[in-house]
Amino acid sequence: MLWNLKVGLGVLMLGLAGIALLFAAGKPEKAPTKSHTGTEQSSQLYTDPDSASGGGVQGEILAPDQKIVAIFATPQEAWEKVYRGEVVGEQGRSFRFSGLPIGKYDLVVVFANRFYEGLALNRDGAEKPGLTTKDQAKIAETINKSTPFFDTKKIHRVEGYTGRAGQARCVLQDLRTRPTTLQSGDVRADIQIRSLKLALLEDVNIGWSLENTREFLRQEVAGDEFRGLLPHQYSPRLNNIRVIDSVKDLGKISL
Repeated sequence: MLWNLKVGLGVLMLGLAGIALLFAAGKPEKAPTKSHTGTEQSSQLYTDPDSASGGGVQGEILAPDQKIVAIFATPQEAWEKVYRGEVVGEQGRSFRFSGLPIGKYDLVVVFANRFYEGLALNRDGAEKPGLTTKDQAKIAETINKSTPFFDTKKIHRVEGYTGRAGQARCVLQDLRTRPTTLQSGDVRADIQIRSLKLALLEDVNIGWSLENTREFLRQEVAGDEFRGLLPHQYSPRLNNIRVIDSVKDLGKISL
């Protein structure tokens, strides 16, 4: 009788253990947090430093008190050239450019949740009549029709001159919030694609035409990274930096 009781208890314990294992096996696992796709920005996007040039720029950004994600320098006389600077120091707030030819440069600084720029936009028509309200509306219409891949667009600044063959340049941010299909065929609805660029437009009599764009940075936003359009601010500290044949030290900068 005692043996039968022990066997019965053993069978009961095995049965309970089996049920526990069954429930454990059937419990859904927490879905892993998806991250970046691994797609890298083209290495051909940026201008190579000139090994024969001794010019450069360096400095430390104190405000905002954040790590620099990326920093760029573009010569005022050659909008198509963009040099990417090196972020240095343990705090990630110092930067350095080397191999810059002699000239005047504007900088663009990107942080995790905002970006600053000092781009000189109206470079050729300072003495001509500025853009009218109608011009700006037509420019916005042209931008909004461009590059359908991006469903959200923001013109942060636009300057130029009006009239026949008028010219304009704008600081533009493009954002894709819709699902993105990768080359593998996978569809990712959890990521966003962001692009920061300079856009060049011309009045061609029937409206404003987008003649060229120069991308500074394309970002893939995933996980808990800042989503949506990056807040923007123009900073004169990043404008009209003269570079000669030595490294110019901007010191400590508050933007």
